[in-house]
Amino acid sequence: MNQALFKNAMQGVSKFLNEYQSYLNVFLIFIAITLVIIFVLNAAKLASAGENPRKRQEAIHGILVTGICIAVLGSFSLILGLLIAFIIV
Repeated sequence: MNQALFKNAMQGVSKFLNEYQSYLNVFLIFIAITLVIIFVLNAAKLASAGENPRKRQEAIHGILVTGICIAVLGSFSLILGLLIAFIIV
């Protein structure tokens, strides 16, 4: 029973990924580009903060949050890539 359920789930995931893989890739690229732009803006904000500790702290916080988001996006892309490689192929 469990093998049949697992096989059904794999077929469903495979069908979904075959149909929507290009849309997922475009979505991930859009998010990655947006995060890079936000990272650059926060770096510029940090450079222009000068001696103001409040602005400097806000810029560092923005850089940290953006870095974490990029890491999560990278792990999601890795998991999606492995899923595509092992299930579809």
